[in-house]
Amino acid sequence: MRMKTGDAITLIVEEFLKVGTKNKILYVCVDVRYLSFPHTEKDENSIANEIRDRTVVHYIFSRPTSYTKVLRREDPTSFSLQEQKGKIFEITAYHDSCWNYDGVESDLYKIHQRILKKVERKYKKIAKKDMPQVEKNDQPNYCDLRVRLFNGDIGYEYDRRKYRLKIDDRNFNFVQVKKEKN
Repeated sequence: MRMKTGDAITLIVEEFLKVGTKNKILYVCVDVRYLSFPHTEKDENSIANEIRDRTVVHYIFSRPTSYTKVLRREDPTSFSLQEQKGKIFEITAYHDSCWNYDGVESDLYKIHQRILKKVERKYKKIAKKDMPQVEKNDQPNYCDLRVRLFNGDIGYEYDRRKYRLKIDDRNFNFVQVKKEKN
């Protein structure tokens, strides 16, 4: 079965974190991987010139009212939740109906386009020709999802501020960042 990553995340959020769920936060980590095998002019059957690229996107969802708040952090090196302690997450959506598009799908599409351009440049450099259209998928080649439900709260108000993550064994909390130091 093939499903868009954004649609899969939306289904997970809607199943595990119902609208009106107070003091619960859903964490979804997406390991997005790309793979291409450009063939050189010398050897059309060679797969030695494998191109790989990946990134890891960490999403936080909160739904204490009819609105869903989506926070995101991209970290191309870490698939670990514990390594996100103290890191800054940005709000990508806070809405009742279009949170899934604004906060997840359009966000993943931008990430996909950015990485696909990098893969295309590498492909052209190795194969000395453009990447075939058949390899330019509308989704990554592979996505691995990790999901975890926590006790915690992000707050009800709408804002575009950034949040710093604080985690312990059972609780998941954010502190608003007053001034970004990164």
